[in-house]
Amino acid sequence: MTGQAQTQAGLARRDAALRSLPRTQGILAAGGVIGALAASSCCIVPLALFALGISGAWIGNLTALAPSLPGRIVKGVLWAATGLALAAVAFDYLAPTLFAV
Repeated sequence: MTGQAQTQAGLARRDAALRSLPRTQGILAAGGVIGALAASSCCIVPLALFALGISGAWIGNLTALAPSLPGRIVKGVLWAATGLALAAVAFDYLAPTLFAV
């Protein structure tokens, strides 16, 4: 291939990449918005309920929101979750030793 043909091929590849860029940016922007909504759902739901006229006094009557009694099962699950969290933190330090090739 001549130098001019290589330049034209390079420009064609760059143009194709630039044409696909707006679609990729749109997908990334939509993912960012969905992620932000998911992260702030703990704040949006009470705000939406308040906007609908459902106040804290009415929500206080919901027994589903009552705290669980600290039984053996609840304590066991909490200790298991603590163990998993500690294992996740320690994995970065233990992985080189465990998976040494």
